[in-house]
Amino acid sequence: MCRNKQIKKKKTTVRKSTLNPVYNEALVFDIPTENIDECCILVQVKDYDKVGSNEVVGYCGVGMQCVGQGHNHWVEMLDNPRKPTAHWYQLLETLPVGLSTHHTPYKISSCFHGKAG
Repeated sequence: MCRNKQIKKKKTTVRKSTLNPVYNEALVFDIPTENIDECCILVQVKDYDKVGSNEVVGYCGVGMQCVGQGHNHWVEMLDNPRKPTAHWYQLLETLPVGLSTHHTPYKISSCFHGKAG
């Protein structure tokens, strides 16, 4: 998300029949330097359903406007350009603090799907 607009969407593989999905996948985004402080990545994990709509299980965010781990991870990525920086995140039930609730979440978002139940 950049200036509260979705600019890119990525999707991982579906993890079926697990309440504790693990996604050990790399996601790479090229963000222009002049926009780096205005962008963030919002991860939205969904319960995959064959019938009906997929329900949101939780969120996590990475960016300058995030608080705590999401902010620290972003700073680490900026300090180490073009080098992978991996972190484990606990999902939140609501959007991470610092991210706008006025706009549709950035859907690198409906990209992470897990089968819960």
